[in-house]
Amino acid sequence: MKVLVTGGTGFVGSHTVVALRGQDHDVRVLARDPDGAGKTLAAIGMGDAEVVEGDVTDRPSVERAVSGCDAVLHAAGRYSFDVRESRRIQEVNVQGTEHVLGAAVDAHLDPIVHVSSYVALLPQRDQVLTPDSPVGRPKGAYAASKAAAEAVARRHQEAGAPVVVVQLGTVLGPNDPQIGVNTHMMIGAVKSAVGMRGGGPFVDVRDVAGTLAAAVRTGRGPKRYMATGWYLDFVDLLRIVDEVTGRERKLSVMPTVFAKAFGSGADLVARISRRPMPLSYADAWITSLAPRCDDSRTREELDVEPRDIRATVMDTLRWLAEDGHIELPEAPDGRGRG
Repeated sequence: MKVLVTGGTGFVGSHTVVALRGQDHDVRVLARDPDGAGKTLAAIGMGDAEVVEGDVTDRPSVERAVSGCDAVLHAAGRYSFDVRESRRIQEVNVQGTEHVLGAAVDAHLDPIVHVSSYVALLPQRDQVLTPDSPVGRPKGAYAASKAAAEAVARRHQEAGAPVVVVQLGTVLGPNDPQIGVNTHMMIGAVKSAVGMRGGGPFVDVRDVAGTLAAAVRTGRGPKRYMATGWYLDFVDLLRIVDEVTGRERKLSVMPTVFAKAFGSGADLVARISRRPMPLSYADAWITSLAPRCDDSRTREELDVEPRDIRATVMDTLRWLAEDGHIELPEAPDGRGRG
């Protein structure tokens, strides 16, 4: 099967390209910068993937990329809690989804896999989110854009299109080509012993890629899955970081009210100073909800079991250290535990 992948040079997308090639699919990657994309793909051993120039916000280029493919996996998206990026987030995450899914439906591709997020379902009265929980009305430009994009996907599903929605948790893991939001969070978790109250679902990028690749099956119609891994309180994440690095730190917990107030102030500073800030109000709001997710359908139908989150944290930190982003203390045997 020939699969068009959008966002193929990002964190989730690049790992998914590897997983798709591992299942003997031919892969075509849509990229704004084909040369840069080619170098990124070559670095992960996927230099044989076809790269075509285009942008998800440009419908004609998407239509050209879709031509000749059997399926599409839409992983492109702008992942940022920076309040200054609201317009770009809307363009890429919502308009881009409209273009990619619309072009794929018109071209009769099957399946059409859309990468969504659990934040699209927030907030909910239910204690546990499921793949079929209603689309929410979350706060913040990013989360709101994911909700709007999921609504686009569900409209196509309701019309009978073979759209497969996969809602992701907070994705961690090694080999992040862009050093994105979550990888920066892990760098911060090594350097700071302050955590927020609340938490959420954390999942390994390799398990996400395996789930997305497993969802590329023709003739199954509209489907929804979660790739959300395990629930963790944020402070427990810091404890795992200390456990795998062999350190003992006194951890502090930032009250929810303070975290939200700090996030609001940080948003204002970001607008004025035009610099990114370490925390936003939306980020604090999402964490404070501490949502749980039910991914049993993924385990049963796609046969994907998430790995131990401690192994994910260990692999992430080891890679960050090897790549020069952090320094880890050495274990007593001198080999280090990161």
